[in-house]
Amino acid sequence: MGISMKERELINEINHDENLLDLVIRYVKDLKKVEVESPCQYTVEEVKERIQIGMESLERGEYKSQNDMRSKYSI
Repeated sequence: MGISMKERELINEINHDENLLDLVIRYVKDLKKVEVESPCQYTVEEVKERIQIGMESLERGEYKSQNDMRSKYSI
């Protein structure tokens, strides 16, 4: 797939204007810097609480073995 006539025209316009070229480069770099927020951010206290809940569940026998999970979700 080649470059269309409109794309060539745009490239030529940008290349012939130093200020516009600088703006486009800065804009593209800014787009690449956009950070994605991690979906799961726990505080230290929240992590400790989740660990405690997990340990209590384990002591009560509330868990699934690897074989249980494999049979439930066959891969």
